[in-house]
Amino acid sequence: MKNAYARIADILARSLGAGHLTLHGEGIAARQIAALPIARPAASPAPAEATLVVSVNELEKTEPADLDALIESRKNGGTHQIFVVSTIFSLKLDDAGINVNRIIERPEWWRDRLAAHFPDVTRLPEVEPHEVMFLSWTPEPAVRKRLGKALRTLKLASRIQALPGRLLQRFRVKRAGFMSERVLSHLLNGKSAALVGNAVSLRETAFGTAIDANDIVIRCNRAPIITTRSHGARTDWIATSIDIPEDVPRERGARLILWMSPKLKRLPSWLFRWPQVFMNTRAGNQRLADQLGSRPSTGAMVIDLLVRSNCRSVELYGFDFFSGLSLSGVHTRETTPHDFGSEEVWVQQLLEMDKRFSLHR
Repeated sequence: MKNAYARIADILARSLGAGHLTLHGEGIAARQIAALPIARPAASPAPAEATLVVSVNELEKTEPADLDALIESRKNGGTHQIFVVSTIFSLKLDDAGINVNRIIERPEWWRDRLAAHFPDVTRLPEVEPHEVMFLSWTPEPAVRKRLGKALRTLKLASRIQALPGRLLQRFRVKRAGFMSERVLSHLLNGKSAALVGNAVSLRETAFGTAIDANDIVIRCNRAPIITTRSHGARTDWIATSIDIPEDVPRERGARLILWMSPKLKRLPSWLFRWPQVFMNTRAGNQRLADQLGSRPSTGAMVIDLLVRSNCRSVELYGFDFFSGLSLSGVHTRETTPHDFGSEEVWVQQLLEMDKRFSLHR
């Protein structure tokens, strides 16, 4: 939502009577808040009066051993604190091939960690997917009401702005001329493919070199790479069923996008500008859903697509069927809309029947 972080920070600063706001960190939220007249960069001299301290996307980039010291530093910088924390990987890797987000944890974990330093930690409603905002105090009910109203207004404006595009979505898809399965199968003909899922357990492995050795490397949804040692470095194709930002394929260097969901309203507008896009058929999706007895995951749909191709081999990495957690979001095996038990049985049967496929754990 446009300028939502700036609006929230402004409402909170006014409620506290804070004449200054000290800003730490970077990212979309930081750029929005930095535009406020009361915002001061962290490097500027601290004002004499008490200030509001805002920490944006810096806690998750801290080495775990240094996290508590950083929180204490922000605590000592002012009387009230706002923390914006990402709960997923970054698209950036450091020079050692390690994701710059050192701590990837769920909102509940972050709340407990902050609660060890502040007696009244408050979690605010989500502004952007996979980002969580905490306050070091409990706002008055009137302030909470004002925040809620502001967020609802911004969300409504965002939906109204997107409405014309969604109404024309089917027409745009027909005119787009997306890649057919026949052409896609030709690209796969005789090739080795690595399909990389988003199981958290993959980060404990050293499969990176083996993944990159394939002719085609396919990653799912937001294409997480935690370390190149575990996940590899290459991304040739991205398969997604969600509205991912255009930065994901651009940062990963993906040539082809596989749109796997039958829900056209989720199609991001940038996809119509991407050079190569394949759209999975609604009939193919429904056939697999009937076979599994539930809505198939993105990974399952890609596996089904690869089964029908003439690829030489398919290596599956990062698939533990939710025996652990996923890097894709906050779902657990109990709350996910997919039946991973059924998908696991289906994949095991496939491994026995089609020797092109192998599963690495």
